[in-house]
Amino acid sequence: MNHRLSLCCAFLSLALSAQEPPVARPVAPVATPPGVRAAPATLQFERDITKATDDARSSKRLLLWVIMKDGEIGCSRMLQTVYADAEVRARLTTSFVLLPCSTYDHGSAPAPEGSTEPPTYCSQFVGVLCPEHQAIEREMRKRYEETVQVVAPQHIITDADGKVLARHRYELKKKEFLAFLDGASGATSNPVSTDANGIPTPDKNPATSRSAALLETIQRANEEERCKAASELCTLGDKAANTEFVTILEKLPIDQRSRRVIRAVGEPSCAPAALEFTRLFAMKDTLSRNCAVVSVEEMADSVAAPALLALWKTERDDEIRKDILRALGPCGVGVDAARELLMKEAKSSTELLRVGACIGLGHHTAGRPDVRKLLLSRYEAADARSTQRLAVIYAWSLSRNSEVIEDIDVALEKETNGELKDLLNVVKRALGGTVEAPPRGRGRGGEFAAWRALGTLLDKDRVERNAIKNLRARRGLGG
Repeated sequence: MNHRLSLCCAFLSLALSAQEPPVARPVAPVATPPGVRAAPATLQFERDITKATDDARSSKRLLLWVIMKDGEIGCSRMLQTVYADAEVRARLTTSFVLLPCSTYDHGSAPAPEGSTEPPTYCSQFVGVLCPEHQAIEREMRKRYEETVQVVAPQHIITDADGKVLARHRYELKKKEFLAFLDGASGATSNPVSTDANGIPTPDKNPATSRSAALLETIQRANEEERCKAASELCTLGDKAANTEFVTILEKLPIDQRSRRVIRAVGEPSCAPAALEFTRLFAMKDTLSRNCAVVSVEEMADSVAAPALLALWKTERDDEIRKDILRALGPCGVGVDAARELLMKEAKSSTELLRVGACIGLGHHTAGRPDVRKLLLSRYEAADARSTQRLAVIYAWSLSRNSEVIEDIDVALEKETNGELKDLLNVVKRALGGTVEAPPRGRGRGGEFAAWRALGTLLDKDRVERNAIKNLRARRGLGG
């Protein structure tokens, strides 16, 4: 069974995971699993940065800036599932002081003057008034954001002095979130220095003992164990060890085994290694360099954007150039140069680059009417059999942004191809929109056939994305 069926499964999973509108709910109590420290009934979110900083310093905890948006599916899922998990709650309470960041008003109200009645607290961040989390959000922007558009969900870990120890943009599942939190303790090592293009220079600092053991496994063990160790190492946030890991990869013989290790770290949980990993963009072997670009894409961290933009200027292989554009989607959010390049290449005369840029732009739609307008125009400019229309539909699904439902409705109104209408309706429903009638047919026709058509986007990828590969493996699909 081919990539078409793999992508079919991936998109159907997306649709099924978002059947209800993406409205964030307050974190509710859950049962404590056996062997796990009891978690508090509700997490304590701080109401004031100064007090939170004092608490972090006196208790020797770190600050976790929790950035959320209303109407964002990833935020809803994290608040309803990850933050409701007993193990996550216990870890947060023990090691972190939580600072809520949101621009939205969830109906809180202070206690009436002279009244003994308690305040009406925020429904999303229990124990906080909405003006308080709005003020914290504004301060977060001043300190840690350089652009108007802020990605959410997003988490920033700092020490009590405000130094950033770890940062992750986009949604994290429980395992990835716990790895991100654990990695903060290793993030206090010396920062990585970079050259003028944002590519890190080698760091000679010694690795921690845990990291050293994993590095030894990467050099000595069999292929399967090497890949597993590489993936674990990159989640730790040990910058010196990540630098040494990349040095090891640079010295390994160039073959399929070394490329498998490069691809093993293509996961969001490996984002702490994204910056160091961009050194592999200098590899002379085309396929290995392509593997590195795709792995960085899957790490989905904007720290890699400068190196990707630098590679774009020198890279001559069209497949890698296409994957650079794809990577500048999740890795380029909030980076003006990345968005501008994608918008330019979405009009390229080369279909491969045009399609790659359209897919990348899906990550840049939030709060950007110009990006949304361009994607819709790219959809309307293509004929029904063009992969360009499929690329725009894919971009809308990757956006996880309910704002694009309005654009999908415009496309639906003019679309005459039944298969594409099915695709548009499934993406609309997955983003929280209402579909008047279910897609045509069932089984091997209708919706199923429509999703298979979307798979043509990935059929010719030189380097398969791990998300699709893992889905195919879990569902027992053949190659």
